[in-house]
Formats: sequence, structure tokens, C-alpha cells
Amino acid sequence: SISYEQMVQELSIVKALPFGVGFRQWTYQTCFEFGYYQTTDSPSTAQPFGNLVPIDYYLQMCNDTFSPNGEIVMNPAGNVDQTNALYGGNKPHGATKIVFVNGSIDPWHSISVTSDINDSVEAILIQGTAHCANTIPFVK
Repeated sequence: SISYEQMVQELSIVKALPFGVGFRQWTYQTCFEFGYYQTTDSPSTAQPFGNLVPIDYYLQMCNDTFSPNGEIVMNPAGNVDQTNALYGGNKPHGATKIVFVNGSIDPWHSISVTSDINDSVEAILIQGTAHCANTIPFVK
């Protein structure tokens, strides 16, 4: 079991830890570049999870983790717009020699590259798979 306070405390550790590798970095990118929060803000008819995790939860977590004294103003929409302008969103600027692999039931596939851009930037969409499923070895 983990409390909100414990989660923020662990996310606030800036040195390398033997657990949660990359979790702080991913959270930072979500807070300041991607803005892709998995919330329960959509109507309960569209999802089975109720309304227990609104976007305000994540915005507060971002503030508590990366700006505990309020020195950084959260601007998710502006941050996402800036990141997309800089890198090109799902049509990356000047991209070469990249393969984007996504699963059809991975919630992140909707913001990824899911069709080939050119001969050297290709997309693979694996039907019926979720996030990172293609990286887990098959075991009988």
C-alpha cells in the first residue's frame, strides 16, 4: 500500500534508486511535456472507474513533486502545445530511421505514430496488445 504523500516523497528523490527506474522522469514528462494523464474525468458511461481520479489529482501531484513551493506555474495545455510544436507531435519533424511500436489496447497509442510516415519512419500496430506487451518474453 502506498499513500499519496509517500508517492510524492519517492517521486521527489532526484538520485538513482534501485526501484521505480525512470518513474520520476516519466512523471516529469507527463507533467511538463505530454500532459497525457489517465483520469476518470470522462462520463461514467464511457469508463467503469467512476470519478475517483480526476485531472486535478495529477496536477496537484505535479505541483507537489516538482514545485512544492509554487515556483512553477502548471500550464499543461501550453506545455503540450510547445512540445508538439518543437517535436512535431505524431508527425515528428525530420525523423529518420525510427520504428514506432504500439498496441491497439495501449492507451498511449492514440498519441503516438500509428501509420508509416515515410520509408524510414515506420509504425507497427499490434492488435490486442497493451503497453510494453511486445517487450515481454512469451512463456508457455
